[in-house]
Amino acid sequence: MHLPEFWGYVKFSDKQPGTDNFAIPDDDNIIQALFYLYKKEKEHLKLHGSYTNNIKELESLMFVFNNKICNPTIEITNFGFEISFDISFKRIKYVINEKGFIKKIGY
Repeated sequence: MHLPEFWGYVKFSDKQPGTDNFAIPDDDNIIQALFYLYKKEKEHLKLHGSYTNNIKELESLMFVFNNKICNPTIEITNFGFEISFDISFKRIKYVINEKGFIKKIGY
């Protein structure tokens, strides 16, 4: 049950195969992006001996959710790091820490 970023989806339906629509929930795309940046931050630690708070040192991709660009932020903490996406149009912030724990914070 480890590495949830590699999990798949199973949908049960009474409809004929191929006739029922399924879309990955928006939240899951955000969580995938968090895990991606989490791995990049861990790689940075191995290569440089420290975490970075500069997102450009980890990734130069743009992250788009619901056709809106969302810029991640990184904060170095006493225990490691927190990477977050502030999804203002949903009034939600997603945060992953150095242990891979994710928090969803509404505001």
